[in-house]
Amino acid sequence: MYSSPVKEYILKPPFTYKTTEIGKIFHCAFIFINKKLTFLFTALGLFFTLIADYFLIITDSHYLLATSIFLVAQICYAIRLYFEFDNTKEREIYIIIRVISVVFAILVPLILFKDDTDLLVIVSALYYVTLLTSAIYSFILVKNNKYYLIFAIGLTLFACCDAFVGIFNLESYFNIVEGSLIYNIIHNEFNYSWLFYVPSQSLIGLSLIKKTD
Repeated sequence: MYSSPVKEYILKPPFTYKTTEIGKIFHCAFIFINKKLTFLFTALGLFFTLIADYFLIITDSHYLLATSIFLVAQICYAIRLYFEFDNTKEREIYIIIRVISVVFAILVPLILFKDDTDLLVIVSALYYVTLLTSAIYSFILVKNNKYYLIFAIGLTLFACCDAFVGIFNLESYFNIVEGSLIYNIIHNEFNYSWLFYVPSQSLIGLSLIKKTD
């Protein structure tokens, strides 16, 4: 009689079970745990984003703390993505790319700002690079799970939102030529960030809903 090996998941037992009744139980258990972790880290990401928004929008203070909390939220999303890979090689590549992106995010501000580099700039760079990397990986995962397109679009809109936040703060570090496009965006009464923020958070939350065939 034909039997197929149970697919190995990220959280897996120390040995591979064959397709027996016991094997099926463990197979379902590890799928369940992975789904729970996906929900957990996405919920944590949304929660930390809400806390960071409190400091930035309600109190309009503690910018370094708020940005650090935003970074924690993105780390939660990065962990969610980690649990979506099925084999060790993919997970190792994922970790290597993450490490390289962290080094890149630290070095670029140091090169650009040199002695004027402050901790807020470095944390902001780490946050944004982590967000962009997650958005790219989410699109990669679409080929295996179509429902990930919602998460990918949500992160992309989030990145667009924060791009405008960065533009609005450029005058704190650079002299912006009056009349230029960036100058006009900064001094426009319309807040472009909110145009992307609300749908981004909605889609990130909706990404937990997987359509069943």
